[in-house]
Amino acid sequence: MRPFSALGALPVERFLAKYWQKEPLVVRGAFPNLKDPLSADELAGLACEPDVDSRLVREKGGQKPWQVTRGPQDPKVLRSLGPSHWTLLVESMDRHSAPVAAVADAFSFVPRWRMDDVMVSLAPLHGTVDAHIDSYDVFLIQGQGRRRWEVDRRSVPDYKPALDLRILKRFRAEDSWVLDPGDMLYVPPGVGHRGVTVRSADEIAFTYSVGFRAPSVADLLSTVLSRALASELPRLFSDRGRTASKDPGELSAQDLAGLRRFLIHDLETLDRDTWSLAMGEAVTSGGEAAFSPARRISARSIAGRLADGAFVTVSPGNRMCWAALDRGRAAIFVNGESRVLPRPQAFAAAFFCGRGSAASARKVAASEPLLSMAAELFRAGAIDWAR
Repeated sequence: MRPFSALGALPVERFLAKYWQKEPLVVRGAFPNLKDPLSADELAGLACEPDVDSRLVREKGGQKPWQVTRGPQDPKVLRSLGPSHWTLLVESMDRHSAPVAAVADAFSFVPRWRMDDVMVSLAPLHGTVDAHIDSYDVFLIQGQGRRRWEVDRRSVPDYKPALDLRILKRFRAEDSWVLDPGDMLYVPPGVGHRGVTVRSADEIAFTYSVGFRAPSVADLLSTVLSRALASELPRLFSDRGRTASKDPGELSAQDLAGLRRFLIHDLETLDRDTWSLAMGEAVTSGGEAAFSPARRISARSIAGRLADGAFVTVSPGNRMCWAALDRGRAAIFVNGESRVLPRPQAFAAAFFCGRGSAASARKVAASEPLLSMAAELFRAGAIDWAR
C-alpha cells in the first residue's frame, strides 16, 4: 500500500487544529479501494499462535455474558463460534504483517514516537465489545463489511461490575454513523464509543484500529530519575538559612516546600541534551523488532546498496526517533536506548529513522562508524531496506 494521507481533502493542519484530541471525525472513502491484507481464516490462524496477542469476546455463547478469552486461541473454539455476537481482536498486527503495518503510513503527519500499534478485529453480525473509553487516539478503518459507530462525548470512566470487559454503565449516543469499506472514524482519547457489525453482503466485518499512545508522567519521570540515580555526583538538598525547628520530629511545611523547590529546580535546570536524551529514551521504550530476523548482513554489502542510493526504513514493531543536540550533534533512539552521533555524522540520525536521500545514503556508505551502526541496526531488526 503506497503512503498517502487518510484525511482525504481535509488539510492536515485543519485536522490537527480542529479535531486532534478534541472531536470525532468521519472521513468517507479515506482508504479508497481498500483490500483486506488477510482473510478471516488467516487472522484466526494467527490468533492461535503463542507469540500473537489476541482476545476473543463473546457477548453470548460463552460460559458467562461478555466472556473474554485471551490467546493463544483454541482452533476448535473458533470453528464452533456462532453466526453473531462475538468479536476476535488481534493486537499489534503491524508486528506480524507487513501489509497491515503499511496502513499506518497514511498517518505520517503524527510523529512515529506517538504510534502504538495496529489492531485488527473481525466480528460477524451484532459483534461488538460494547461502549468503552480509550486513553489513546484511535483511527478506526473499515475493511470488508459494515459497522455502526456511535460516540458519547459526555461519557465518564464508570464501568459495569463483574465483567471481563470495561463496559460503560452510562452511554447515550450523540452521533451515529455506518461505515462502509474504506471509511474511517477518528476518536479522541476519553470519548466513549461503540461499534457494532450491521447486516451487509459480507458475513464478517474487519476493523483496523490505528492507535497513538501518549506517555504518562510516570513514564517520563522514571527515565529522568534513573538518569539522576546513575549520576556519580548527585546534587544534594540544601537548607541554608533555615529557621529553628519547633519540633525535631516534624517534617514541617517549611521543609516540605523546600524539598518541593529542590526537585522542581533540578528538573527545570537540566541541560537541553540531558532532557532530550531522557525524553527520547522514555518515548521509545517498549518497542521491539517485529519479525526478529537475526539477519547476517555485512557492512560491505550495506555500503554497496547505499552507494547506489538505497534508503532504509524503520521495521514494524520498533520505536525509533531522533533529536538534535547541542554543538551540531544528534541522538538516535531505538527501543528505549540512545546513541549520540558527533556533528559530522549527525545527519545519519534522520536517515536511519527513514528520512532518506540519495546524498545522505552515499555519505553513510563512506563512513566506517556509520556503516558499523547500520549493520548493527539491520542485524537487530530495527531497520530494513525501503521499498
